Amino acid sequence: MLFASFGQLESKSYYVNDKNIIVVGADGASYEVESKDLMKDHWNYSCFKTETIPIAPPARYNKSKNHQKIKIEANTTSDGSSTFFQLDGFEKQLEKREALLRQKENNIKKTIEVQIAEEHKHLKDEYDAFKSRLESEYNNCMVDMKQKTYSFKHQLESQHNSRSAELEKQYKSHISALNKANAIKDKEIGKLSSTISQLKNEKRDIKKTTKSVYKDLEDIIFTKDLKIIALNDRVIFSNSSAGRNGTIEPNTFISFHDAEYWTRKREDAKNSTLSGCRLIIDLILTRCRLIVDSTLPNVDLTLSCYRLIINPAFSFFMT
Repeated sequence: MLFASFGQLESKSYYVNDKNIIVVGADGASYEVESKDLMKDHWNYSCFKTETIPIAPPARYNKSKNHQKIKIEANTTSDGSSTFFQLDGFEKQLEKREALLRQKENNIKKTIEVQIAEEHKHLKDEYDAFKSRLESEYNNCMVDMKQKTYSFKHQLESQHNSRSAELEKQYKSHISALNKANAIKDKEIGKLSSTISQLKNEKRDIKKTTKSVYKDLEDIIFTKDLKIIALNDRVIFSNSSAGRNGTIEPNTFISFHDAEYWTRKREDAKNSTLSGCRLIIDLILTRCRLIVDSTLPNVDLTLSCYRLIINPAFSFFMT
């Protein structure tokens, strides 16, 4: 047997079944309730479903044929009047119970609606408070993020400006140093150009002087040779027994062999003289190159070298 839910007994159709009374509900199901239980306050909570009637429920008993049948049977039987009065009292009691149940149902419905409204209001208040808190946190977060972004941007700009100023200062310092170095180099290049030009002029003068010295040396050597030969001839002429010096070329040659011998000696002496002059010139030019390479505009040193190399030859051959 199944327990009937609250408010399931809404019909007022009744059937007498010896000891028990069958009540037909609005859903077409019949419920068996003992007569003594109907007088209790909790009769509507102790209903049990016994059987289901597939046909439509009958109308209210005071308008149905069964009601007339019950009244006829009550008039013909000895205990019919008491049963009829019981049913009539039971009907009134059911109407009161039904009105009370409806009132309770309305009260419960109102209570539930009030509770739902309060819960809805409470949830709405919580939602509004949570939404307000989230909006406040979001706004605070946005403000904080904007402040941090501005601070970080300002810091980056400050670092960039400081670094740019430092780089610009270093760049200007390097440019100034390079300009000064270029100015110094330009001065040195000017000095070197002047020195090179001066050395070229000195080289040209030295070359010209060397040629002149070489010619003078040849003339001196030739004059000394002639003088030695003449003196030797005089010695031989004045003292024939002395004999000829083999190191002095005679004026006349006795044989072809002597002529060839002295010709070869003359060529050797000439080559030796040329080699000495070339050695002097090479020494002077080497010194000039050293002066140019070492960027020493020392003109007096070159002239002193020239005097040391050339003048001894002059003094030797002029004596």
